[in-house]
Amino acid sequence: PPANALLIVAPEAKVPIAQAIAAAQRGARVFYLGNPDGESPALPLKRVKNFFAPESLPTHPVFAGLSHSDLRLRTERDWRVFATGTGVEADGLLVANSVGSGLVVAAQLMPGLLDTEEVPAFRFTRWRHTRAITQILANLGATFAADARIFNPRIQRVSLVGDWKFKLTAPLPLRDWRKQEAGHKDPGISPAATAAVETRFDDSAWATAPLPGFHPLLNEQSGEFVARLVVHVPPEWNGQVLNLGAGRIKSSDTVFWNGQRIGSTDDQWNKPRVYRLSAHMVKTGPNVIAIRGFAPDFQGGVHGSPDELFLRLFDVKKQPAALYHPDYREDFDYGDEPARYYRW
Repeated sequence: PPANALLIVAPEAKVPIAQAIAAAQRGARVFYLGNPDGESPALPLKRVKNFFAPESLPTHPVFAGLSHSDLRLRTERDWRVFATGTGVEADGLLVANSVGSGLVVAAQLMPGLLDTEEVPAFRFTRWRHTRAITQILANLGATFAADARIFNPRIQRVSLVGDWKFKLTAPLPLRDWRKQEAGHKDPGISPAATAAVETRFDDSAWATAPLPGFHPLLNEQSGEFVARLVVHVPPEWNGQVLNLGAGRIKSSDTVFWNGQRIGSTDDQWNKPRVYRLSAHMVKTGPNVIAIRGFAPDFQGGVHGSPDELFLRLFDVKKQPAALYHPDYREDFDYGDEPARYYRW
C-alpha cells in the first residue's frame, strides 16, 4: 500500500500482523476490526466470562473522544478481548501501537454480534460501539458519507420567500367582492404576460414585491399579474425531481420554470399550489420562476404562509438508518432514543 494509506482489516481477511507492521513502518495506518473467533492476527485473544465494561478509558490519542458509554455492554456477556501486551488498553477491548511513522490499531468492538432481540438494551450498545468504531476511524483520518449528512446536511429545501419582481400586465377596473360585485372572468394569458414568463425577459424596470402577501395594487385594480424570481439550484440537486410550492394565489394561476409551464390552477383563491419539476428540467445554477396570476376582484397576489413558498426535493426520505443500522427504531419502549439510557 502507498505511504500514509489507511487500511481497514476485516476479521475474515486474516492479514498477518507482520504485514501490518511492515505497512505501518512505511507510514500506513492499519485498523483491525473486531474478531469474534478465538484468534486475531493483531494480538492473541482471551475469553472473559461475564464481561460488562472496562474499568478504565484508553489514553492513546487514536482513542480520543471515546467514553465509558461507548465501550460498555450494558449487560454481562462472555466476550473475547486482547490478552495482555504492548499497547493493550480498556481491559483488552483496544490496542494501539506506533510503528515507525505509522500505527497499528485493533478494537474488539463487534456491534453486529449483539443479539438485540434477546437483549433490547444491546440496541443502544450496538449504536455506541458503532459510534466508537467511527470515532477511531475518524481519528485515523477517515471520512464518511454518514458524517457528512450530520455535519453538512443535504440541502432538502430552498425558501422562495422574499422580494420578487412584480407587475400588473393586464389591469382591469376593480371589482369589489365586499360590495357583492361579480369578479371578472379570466380572459387568458395576455401578450405582455406571455413575454414576461420567458427566461430571458428583462424585468429590471419592474418594481419588487415581498412574497407571500396580497399586493397593494390589487386593492385598487383587478386583473392579470406576473411575479418573477431567480432561484439558484444547489449543485447536488442537478437532475433531481423537485416540488415547487407557489403559495396560495388569488385566484387563478399558471406557473413557469425557465419559460416552461409546469402547472396551473383555476379559481382557487386559498389553495396551496405545489407543482412537480421533472428531473430533466432541473439544472444547477440560476433558474427563473414566473407566476402568471389573475385576480378577478378585490385583493390578489401570492399569499399564504411563508412555509408554502419553497423549492424542495421530491423524494425526501428520513435517513437515520444510513447513520446507524437498518433496523433503527424510534418508538420509546424498544427504541434507540438515547435519553432512555441516560443512567448508563
